[in-house]
Amino acid sequence: MSYKSHLERIQEAKNDNKLVFFIGSGMSKNVGLPDWGELIDELKKDLNTTEEDYLKIAQLYFLEFGEYEYIKKVKSFFPSENIVIQNTHSLLVKLFPQNIITTNWDIVIEKAIDNEMALYDVVRNDSELINTTSNRKLIKMHGDIEVGNIVFKEDDYLEYSQKFPLVENYVKSILSTNTVIFLGYSYNDINLKYITKWIQSSSKVRPPAYMFVSKEDKIQEKYFNNHGISVLNISNKYPFSNMPSGEKKKTFEIECFLKNILKARNNFANIHDELELVNAFYNLFQNFEQFDIVL
Repeated sequence: MSYKSHLERIQEAKNDNKLVFFIGSGMSKNVGLPDWGELIDELKKDLNTTEEDYLKIAQLYFLEFGEYEYIKKVKSFFPSENIVIQNTHSLLVKLFPQNIITTNWDIVIEKAIDNEMALYDVVRNDSELINTTSNRKLIKMHGDIEVGNIVFKEDDYLEYSQKFPLVENYVKSILSTNTVIFLGYSYNDINLKYITKWIQSSSKVRPPAYMFVSKEDKIQEKYFNNHGISVLNISNKYPFSNMPSGEKKKTFEIECFLKNILKARNNFANIHDELELVNAFYNLFQNFEQFDIVL
């Protein structure tokens, strides 16, 4: 299936209120926050270890320095102030997806939601999920740095089902019934590996799932395809000759990708009768579904 065909399916999911974004740490790099690898490297320096297992390194730090120093260390890399929201996050919120799920602990997406005055309930634990009232949610499935309930070390992953049972089941249900786009994840991201297992174990009859990448790797693409995720390699879709490679190029590509999804389908093309006109207006006003008076 061509890139254009995939994009049309994503746009259709958006129009049907069935579009969900899954956001990884790569989406926070352009605001100056560290990704997993950078954070782990800092922990390794303090531990003076050659260990390579990310989850084990975080666990070793916790055991060596205790919970207080462990949380303090991680928090030091995630300032809550002076975060300048980038266009990628604004575009993400402007798309008004049904849900935004993230494994990030920072508050970047919340700031973008506030800036755009969008209506999302923020869910950081099971208790907040129970008390949510909005149909649209920002689900921080791995906790929040300010709350301190982050999922990072080995024990957190092993005990996730016990600590976040409602959030886990809710996210699994979303994966089974919506078109999902993964942004900000690398091929080897441990979080993505856990999530792909959830997708693989869900119903075989489910909407498509996509992973955004800007680097071709046929072997990795085959792996994710086998787990029910189509890899969208857009490294050649948006030429940008004046920009050097690296994070700036990735940011530009994500912006172009989100802008393409944001382009509204012409609901009023090829209208032949009054019923089609009514349906066109109804589809247009679906974006205001939370404002009952409009509908």
